[in-house]
Amino acid sequence: KLNAKFENGKIKNKKDLYFHVETLFDLNFEEPGYLDAEKYEGDINEKIVQLGMAVAYSEKKINTAGIESINTEILWKNFFEDSTDQKIKYSFLLKNTHELLKNNKLSLSEIVKEINFKSSVSKRYEAMNLLLNIAGSDDRLSKEEDKLLNNTARALELDLNRFQQMKTSTIANIETIEESDEDS
Repeated sequence: KLNAKFENGKIKNKKDLYFHVETLFDLNFEEPGYLDAEKYEGDINEKIVQLGMAVAYSEKKINTAGIESINTEILWKNFFEDSTDQKIKYSFLLKNTHELLKNNKLSLSEIVKEINFKSSVSKRYEAMNLLLNIAGSDDRLSKEEDKLLNNTARALELDLNRFQQMKTSTIANIETIEESDEDS
């Protein structure tokens, strides 16, 4: 009714209502919420480092500029705390990942699955940006790097047009670009 009185957003007298409707929604989100993102942050960053190592090792030899790029990005963004234990853990992660890559035992599909399950889309774009920076860190983009980047973007379920824009802006200053046979 027009003369109804409200207090704290609710009607004071139920008799002033003509009718009452209540609607319940059951919402399912595909991405983890902000509390989950905080809980998974360490796991996701480790997986991103492993993907970065895979890009740095995509030509079957380690790209030291790529490793330096990983270190710079990781330390700059403070993915790991500045404690001795975390630095040891990080060093072990790099060494272990390198060994897995040399022995062809690193499962990129498992890494990507975990990243997709535990991270938001924006975090996946951040990861892809890091991978692009690693690939371009030696001023050349090899066929192997290009193929790995394209496959990773698809596996991370990123918008491929946006990925191509990111890739174009990242590789604009690269001197040598080998094109892969795939669509890129």
